[in-house]
Amino acid sequence: MDMTIAEGSRVTYRQFIVFAGVLALHSGCNSEQLPVNASLVISPEQRSYEIADNRNEDGSCFIDPEYHIDMPFVVRLAGPEGSPIGGVTLEAYVSLASNTFSGYPVLSLYEDRNGNGIVDADSELVSNVGDDLASLRTDDVSGSYSLLVRANLSCAYRGEVFVFGHGVSASASIGVSIGASESSFSLEIDQ
Repeated sequence: MDMTIAEGSRVTYRQFIVFAGVLALHSGCNSEQLPVNASLVISPEQRSYEIADNRNEDGSCFIDPEYHIDMPFVVRLAGPEGSPIGGVTLEAYVSLASNTFSGYPVLSLYEDRNGNGIVDADSELVSNVGDDLASLRTDDVSGSYSLLVRANLSCAYRGEVFVFGHGVSASASIGVSIGASESSFSLEIDQ
């Protein structure tokens, strides 16, 4: 079966299918395609906090918005041999945040826009109601990106930080449990 593309030129059906296949494969590729066996890691993989039991006699726990801790997480993207892969856009979110949870947001994700390593204003908040997933771009040289997470320490819960994109994903857990006495606070970071 022959098709006329332009006056005077003829393309066979087979040539058309091959051309369409090559075009489809090419359009599916992008400049951020990762090598096979690329790895994505968040460190630390786990953060654990012990707090005093703040529940009332009914067992209800009331959240104090000012009782929180800010913590950095470092995301690193690497190739199969461990070499960093920079300039890649990934998506990130935290569970129990305003854009992923209908209750009180005990976790909040922040983008360190000025690079000072601390949560500044709410202008750096990227997990508010109505926000999409946060987009982050790994550093061109180190292949890493720093996330800031604010965790409320009023009540016990378990949450997760998730980062994914281009066939790779990683997560880190955040746990707040009851166990410390009224006047103590403990922090455990597992690498």
